Amino acid sequence: MRKCLIVFVWILCSWVVKAQNNVLEVDWEFVGPKDVAKDNSDSGRITPYGLGRIEAMGFGGRKNKWIYAGSNTGGLFLSKNHGKKWEFVFNVNPVCGVWDIEVDTKNKKHLWVATGNNNWAKSWGLGVLESKNGGKTWQKTGLTFEPYQQVHITSLEQNENELNSFLACSKTDVYVSNDYCVSWRKILDNDDKSRQNLRQVLWNNNQQGYLLAAGATLYFSYDSGNSWHQKRSFLTYNSQLSLNDSLPGRFAVALNPLNNNQLVVCYAHKGVSYIDRSDDFGKTWYNILKGRIFDRLDVHHTEIAWNPADTTELAVGSFRVYTAKNGTDNFRLVSFPYAKNPQFMHDDIREMIFTDDGTLWVGNDGGISKSTDLGENWTNLPTEGMRLTQFYSMVVNKGMLVAGGQDLSTFIFQNSQWRQTTEIYADGSMCLINDSMYVQSQNGAKYYFRNRSDDRIIREIYTPFMPNRFIYPVQFCPTDSSTIWVTDHDLWQLKPNGNWTNLTKTLPKINSKIVALDANDPNRKIVYLAKDEPTWSVAPAGLKHHFYKGTFNDSGFYHWQDITINLPILAWREIGDIYSNPLNNDEVYVCFEIFDDTEKPYRVYKSTDGGQSWWNISNGLPNTLAHKIELYNQQYLLLATDAGMFYMHKTDSVWTRLKGKEEFAQIIDFQIDKSDSYLYVAAYGNGVWRMKLPDVWLKKD
Repeated sequence: MRKCLIVFVWILCSWVVKAQNNVLEVDWEFVGPKDVAKDNSDSGRITPYGLGRIEAMGFGGRKNKWIYAGSNTGGLFLSKNHGKKWEFVFNVNPVCGVWDIEVDTKNKKHLWVATGNNNWAKSWGLGVLESKNGGKTWQKTGLTFEPYQQVHITSLEQNENELNSFLACSKTDVYVSNDYCVSWRKILDNDDKSRQNLRQVLWNNNQQGYLLAAGATLYFSYDSGNSWHQKRSFLTYNSQLSLNDSLPGRFAVALNPLNNNQLVVCYAHKGVSYIDRSDDFGKTWYNILKGRIFDRLDVHHTEIAWNPADTTELAVGSFRVYTAKNGTDNFRLVSFPYAKNPQFMHDDIREMIFTDDGTLWVGNDGGISKSTDLGENWTNLPTEGMRLTQFYSMVVNKGMLVAGGQDLSTFIFQNSQWRQTTEIYADGSMCLINDSMYVQSQNGAKYYFRNRSDDRIIREIYTPFMPNRFIYPVQFCPTDSSTIWVTDHDLWQLKPNGNWTNLTKTLPKINSKIVALDANDPNRKIVYLAKDEPTWSVAPAGLKHHFYKGTFNDSGFYHWQDITINLPILAWREIGDIYSNPLNNDEVYVCFEIFDDTEKPYRVYKSTDGGQSWWNISNGLPNTLAHKIELYNQQYLLLATDAGMFYMHKTDSVWTRLKGKEEFAQIIDFQIDKSDSYLYVAAYGNGVWRMKLPDVWLKKD
C-alpha cells in the first residue's frame, strides 16, 4: 500500500503542476518568434521584416545605454546594451500595452509607464505603474484602473523643472500629480464617449502653469489646468472647412526643446498636410507648410519631433518618415519598406524621439529604427529577446504551425524554425491547415492556398466582399477539407473551383457581421453562428438577429433558427466564440467578449439542449474578455482570455488558471497538436507559447 502511494505521489509530481487557489502552475515555453523570421518573399519588394509593434521608448543611463521599449499590447522590454539584446520586464497580470515611459533622470532603474490596450477588441489598461528596479517588480500608483473600467492611459509626462510633477491623459481626460504619482487629480473631464482621442500631454517647461493636451482636438491651459481652451478652430485648415466636412483625426504636437513657448502641430484634412506654428504657446498661429506631402496622416500614424541638437530640423511620421533641414519647406521621404534599401524601415510610425545628441529614434510596426543623419541611413535594432509579435490567429497540424501576424504577413513554425510566406507584407489575418495544404489570408480579402511541403501557391482567390477586419471566423467545411467557409455579414462557402456560395442568404440583411462560427458536426447538419454587437434591448421583440442555429435540409440549404431570445444576456453582451461537442451537437458552449460592471462574471454559458436553454458556468473567471472556448478529449473545457488560459473539467464548477513563471499578453487563439500533445497559445503581443498536456488530460474518464 505504501509503495502504491509513493508511486501515485511521484506521478503527480512528474506533472510539473501545482493547483492552489484556482491557479495551476505549469511550464509555459516561449516558442517565438524569438528574432526576425527568415523571409521567403522577394526582398526587392515590400518586405515583412520585423518582429512587432513598438509604441513607446524611454532612455536611461550614460549615453542612453539603457533603452526601454513599450509594445502596444505586449508589455515592456529592456535593453542594457544600446538595443543589442532585450529582456521582458513586465511580469504583471494581466499583461497589457505600454504607451508611454518616463525614466528617472537620476536613476535608470526607476521608471513610470502609462498602460493600455488599443487593439481590435476593447480598450483597457491598468493606469500608471511604477518600478524601482528596472521592471523586475511593479507597484500601482494613485492612478490605477481595473480592466473592466476600460480606461487607457495614452500619455505620461514628467515636468523637467519640478520632477515630482506628472501629467497623464486617457482618451478623454487629463490628470496631474505633484507627489511622484502617489496621488492624482483630474483636471480635464470630458464625457467618456466624446470624440477627444487624446494622445499627448505636454508641460511648457519655460512657463509655469502652461500645459497642453492633443489628440482629435487641441487643448491649452495657462493656469495649471484650472481652465482649458480649445485651439483647433484657430488652425489653418478651418479656412477650408465646410459644414459637412469631417474633422482631422489627430493633431500631433512638438515643442521647441530650447524654447517650449514655440510649438508646431502637424495634421491632415481632406488629404492635405498641414504644419502650423505658434510662438506664444497656442495663443496665435501661422501656417508654415501646406500641401499633399505626407501620406496617410491619420489617428494612428501622426507623429512630429523637433531636434534639440539642431532646432532647424524636424521629423514627421505618418506611415513613413519625412525629415526637413533649415525649416519646413523641404521635407523629403527618408524611409522605404524594401529590405535592400539603405533607408529601409518597416512602415507605420508609432513613436518618434530625438535624443539630445540628435539621434532620431522611431518605433514602428516592425520594431525600432534609428538614424544619426536625419534619415539618410537607418539602423534597424536587433530584436533578440523581444517577444512582441501580435498574432490574429493560429493553426497547428502534425508539427507545423501557421499564424497570421499584425502587419507581418503569415508566420510558419516547423522543425524548430520560423519563416514567413508572403508576396508582399500585409496583415496575416486568419489561417487554416490540413494534412496536404495550408491557407493564409492577406488583409482578410485574399486567400492563398499553399502546399505545406514547399510553400508553393496552389491557387489564390479574392473574396466577393471586403471584410475590413482581421479577425473573423473561417474554417474548413466539415465534410470536405478542400472547401472553406469564410464569414463577413454572411457565411460563404468557397469551392476548389473558385465558386462562392452564400449559405446565409435567407437571413435578414442587417448591418452586423458574423463574429463566431461553430461547425463541429462532422456531418455538417448543425451549424451555430453569432453576429456582432449586443441587441441593446431586453424586450422579446428586440432580442433577435444575433444568434442563429442552422439545420441542413433535404434541399441542400440551411434552415436558420433565431435563438437570440433563448440567451437574454445578449442584450448587453457580444459572443466571442461558440463550441459544440462534435459527438453531441446539443451540448454547446459560448464565451463573451465584453466586460461586466458587476461582481458576478458572465463569461461562459452552457446548453445541453441545442441552445434552447442556458446556464452560467463562469465561477472562478476574472472580469475580462474571453476569446475562444473548446472542449478537449470530451472532458476539459479550455478558455482563452485577456488574463491568460483557463481550464475546467466539464463536471466541475470552478475554472482554474494555467499560470507560468512569466506572464504574457491576452490569448487570442489556441490549438492542440495531437502529434506531440502540446497546447499552443497565440498571444496578441507576445508571440506563441506552449505547454505539454498533463497526462491526466490525455486519458478518458
